[in-house]
Amino acid sequence: MTTLNIKKGRQSRAQRVVIYGPEGIGKSTLAANNMPAPLFLDTEDGTCQLDVDRVPVRSIDDLREAMAALLAEAKAGTCEYKSVVLDTADRLWVMCADYVCSENSWKSIEQAGYGKGYTVASEKFRALFDGFDKLMRVGFNVCVICHAKVDRIVPPDNTEYNKYLIKICAPNKQAETAREYVKEWCDTLLFCHYQIAVDQEKKRLVGGANEATRVVSTVPTPAWEAKNRFGLPAELPMEAGVLAALFAEPDGLRVPNYELRIENSAASPQGEVVTNAAAEVVTNMRDTEDALLVEFFVATGKLQAGEGLDKLPEAVKQALETRREAAVAKAKAWKAERRAA
Repeated sequence: MTTLNIKKGRQSRAQRVVIYGPEGIGKSTLAANNMPAPLFLDTEDGTCQLDVDRVPVRSIDDLREAMAALLAEAKAGTCEYKSVVLDTADRLWVMCADYVCSENSWKSIEQAGYGKGYTVASEKFRALFDGFDKLMRVGFNVCVICHAKVDRIVPPDNTEYNKYLIKICAPNKQAETAREYVKEWCDTLLFCHYQIAVDQEKKRLVGGANEATRVVSTVPTPAWEAKNRFGLPAELPMEAGVLAALFAEPDGLRVPNYELRIENSAASPQGEVVTNAAAEVVTNMRDTEDALLVEFFVATGKLQAGEGLDKLPEAVKQALETRREAAVAKAKAWKAERRAA
């Protein structure tokens, strides 16, 4: 009789996030301030002004080498990063086309014949997302940043309207295929945009880059695409910690999957050692976060010097219990600002 491998309830795993929006709105900054311990795979020097760790990616070979190195470090338990951020996907498709031309000694992607070169490039593009899935399975959160484009939508009833879509630098058919794949691949699709309002008194639009109120939309509308599976509010400010719910776990912390692959820890001495090591990782991470939170609450007047988290006001203590990840993210952002100053 075949035994089914049934898993019940909520499962802990790394997350796949796509962030898209107009150029210069702050997509990379949002990822830097919200993805846990991120490493950027920078395809277009978009992170030069950010204080982040990055790997310059100029070709598909560069990207594959970076992925292989991260997998090796993760499996060895020596990797300091918890998230990988690709910046950006539209540039990645161009790299796939360049790679295909180089691999086949084509002068251009058109040389293969009608549509054939683009088909091969699309297959390469999709295969790289399989590589991101391998990273996810060993515990890395994966974030893909994309630019946005405005397209004209013609529904069956012929009532046309404009809509923001993920931008892919490919011909229409291939761009649509790649865009749909990216949307299906991710767990969370976030659209960054300026909040536009109408000033009735002055009879003009208020918002945009010069009067910037930037927001993140998590649910779809006729004007843009978005999705989330975590019950996020429909609209969020573009601030540190606003995506904490994506990475929150029932036990408060995620231990990378490769440290938890134990078939029978109760009967296996080797399994017991791995279990203890994983528990130690969680304990050390928790202690480090507690120290950061104490420092933050002392600086903001919630605690006196020498006091611990147990001395927090009751309301703050209850909020910390339910929104610890957001509090840690806010404390990290405060710490980073102090260092920059």
